[in-house]
Amino acid sequence: MNNVKIVLFLMLTAIIVGCQGHNPQIRYDRRVDFSGLKTYAWLSIPEKNEFKSADIEHLKKNVNARLQAKGLAIDTSKPDFLISTGVGRAVGMENYNPDEGILTLNFIRPGSKTTIWSGTVQAKLDPGMTAQQNQQIVTDAVDKILNKYPPPAKK
Repeated sequence: MNNVKIVLFLMLTAIIVGCQGHNPQIRYDRRVDFSGLKTYAWLSIPEKNEFKSADIEHLKKNVNARLQAKGLAIDTSKPDFLISTGVGRAVGMENYNPDEGILTLNFIRPGSKTTIWSGTVQAKLDPGMTAQQNQQIVTDAVDKILNKYPPPAKK
């Protein structure tokens, strides 16, 4: 289990390294009317992990700011969707490179637990970055992903 946590930590560091050259991959359920989704809550991130809590908080702060700028609000009592986040290797992604990781944001229906929207961006792995560089890369990655939310309205 510790190996998984270490790999996840390295992947988060990778995202912080450079999302500059990659376009996000977005997938969503075309049957969902995203204009009706106004509130969200975060799924819990395990307290015992290898991530620095400051990195997690920075990621959440950036996602919250972007969603709130789009008119959404946090509602932990009855959210329209839940947010989960993940990091991992870029296996199976376009232009696969074993030295890259991915950041994924998933928006999930609370009742059915089905993913209704997902955004993923690749990042170069480089654990030697400073904290400020890491934070800027996270900010850039979140911006790239959430620039694609909400998807185009249904016709």
